Amino acid sequence: MRGIASGFLLGALRRKRRQLLYWGRRHRCPVCRASTRLLLPEGQDHEVLRELDVVGGEYRAASSCPVCFANSRSRLLWYWLEHESGVFEEPLEVLHLAPEFGIYWRLSGLPDARYRPLDLTPERYAYAGPVTAGDLTALPLPDESVDLLLANHVLEHVEDDSRALLEIRRVLHPGGTAVLQVPIARKLATTREDSTLTAPEDRERAYGQRDHVRLYGHDYYERLERAGFEVELYAAPDSAIRSWQLNPRERLPLIR
Repeated sequence: MRGIASGFLLGALRRKRRQLLYWGRRHRCPVCRASTRLLLPEGQDHEVLRELDVVGGEYRAASSCPVCFANSRSRLLWYWLEHESGVFEEPLEVLHLAPEFGIYWRLSGLPDARYRPLDLTPERYAYAGPVTAGDLTALPLPDESVDLLLANHVLEHVEDDSRALLEIRRVLHPGGTAVLQVPIARKLATTREDSTLTAPEDRERAYGQRDHVRLYGHDYYERLERAGFEVELYAAPDSAIRSWQLNPRERLPLIR
């Protein structure tokens, strides 16, 4: 308990320091609510991302909150959580894979939602609070125990994404929802993946990031359907795209 409390305290102190460091009136983060004078870059600027017209993960010069690091895809997820998910109205069992810091801080404070953050390397959250160690291909949870599962740009890091989808289906409660955002190459009909590409520089050239193991194409949604899910693509309203500085091309895959 002492370690958990000290982690939250240290996280709060670091957030306060960044709030003071970047304070200003020009921007207000809708996730952590910090007022800042600037936004940081987000994404990558590799040739393959431009060549294949990749949505999600592409470079944007001024987009990320300097306090909680929320970028455009995190803001899209948070908009849906605030306005559409029902997580604030009912006590949902929430599993959050590789949790974004800002969303983690907000959801961990909900009095009614039962929130479980999980990561393959939980030590990187040491200053923020408790995160459970876990692997998306072998989730440490019983069957049908999760109402809402969040995995924002996670599957492109997982060697066996078919096994990960089976695990998601296993733990998801009937009628539950998973949000599974990934970078999508609009000029790829089928997903690009090659198990012989193991060097980080080769993966960067092929997929746009050194720790990615594939680049999803238009068949991503078919892969989800073959795993037994119904897929809905959520688009934020134009007013939110403007005021929340969302990526107008990005959609939120809701998997049921």
